[in-house]
Amino acid sequence: VLGDTVSYTSGVNFTRTQTLFSIGAEWNGALQYTGSVDRLKASSGILTPEELDSQKVLPVTLVSFEFNEGSGNTITDTINSLTGSPGAPANPPTFQADSPSAQPGDSSIHFEAGQYMIVNDPDTRVRFDTNDASFTLQAWVKCATPAGRQVFFYSNGPGGAVSFSVNNNRTVFVTTLGIADVPSQAAI
Repeated sequence: VLGDTVSYTSGVNFTRTQTLFSIGAEWNGALQYTGSVDRLKASSGILTPEELDSQKVLPVTLVSFEFNEGSGNTITDTINSLTGSPGAPANPPTFQADSPSAQPGDSSIHFEAGQYMIVNDPDTRVRFDTNDASFTLQAWVKCATPAGRQVFFYSNGPGGAVSFSVNNNRTVFVTTLGIADVPSQAAI
């Protein structure tokens, strides 16, 4: 359900050089997210509310993590076959049956302190359109009220530098790295 929109016209930074992105924290483990995530999708362009999580493969989706692995230490996106592994191998996140569908086989990934995933993207498959840098990130997130901002997606690469977080008032916080911080007013 669409909870809020925020006007933003400053664009996205395409000058960064990192060849990875992270899920559950920044690339170095900072601003740790504690909670569960499922159905994480990044898309180039703005999707309508009717398009959100409504099609198996959206035409503009760049990356889609369903987190249905159920066990193990690897995640795989269903669009570009990018794989991720724990940022701290001795402390990997876990998979849980808790998910938006509550159906057998539908799992989410759960992060506790020090747990996050690194996804290598050496040939920049996650790339927003430089002529229209509009983007959509959608995810199912479940967390307690955080003490501070917690990052659940962070990309600082040449395809578009963006970060998505949950703020301490349970609102979504988008950062176009090096350009602007854009908070939502709608609590999740």
